[in-house]
Amino acid sequence: MEIVIQNANILIDLVKTELVHLPFLLGANFTISELVFDGLHKSQKNQFDQFLKNGELSFGHLSPEEYSLICRLVGKYRQLSPEDFSGLLIAKQKKGFLLTDCKHSTNLAEQFTVTPIGILWILDKLIEINKITTLEAYAFLYKLMEANKRMAKDECKKKLESWALVST
Repeated sequence: MEIVIQNANILIDLVKTELVHLPFLLGANFTISELVFDGLHKSQKNQFDQFLKNGELSFGHLSPEEYSLICRLVGKYRQLSPEDFSGLLIAKQKKGFLLTDCKHSTNLAEQFTVTPIGILWILDKLIEINKITTLEAYAFLYKLMEANKRMAKDECKKKLESWALVST
């Protein structure tokens, strides 16, 4: 399974909550563009060194033509950044999922025939493959919501309620 991390905010939230290891429990191949990774501070980048060294996280590469396309897309879709588009194009290139926390990216991903996913999807998959319990997922999501006030509150609340029902 290929998963492309679209923006640095996802990684920053994982660092802030000390949950850097969490997505890697999936056993998927995670890819990130250098543009996105460069959005992290050195101390944040260091948190991902072991995943880069063991190949669980790698850098996706774009051609000059794809960089040119990014410039045109940024002009057309002003709510998204070059970093956002780099992740989108790498996900299309790899025929992978796009891990995003941006509604605009989610809508646009479908136009590029890329399947957008979020942290809730990751947590559900980890429960499904018995890497974490619903109780752990509940705690992890609550921690992420505390760190990231931009998360979709209604969607997260519904997920928390569904996990609470399963774990009782």
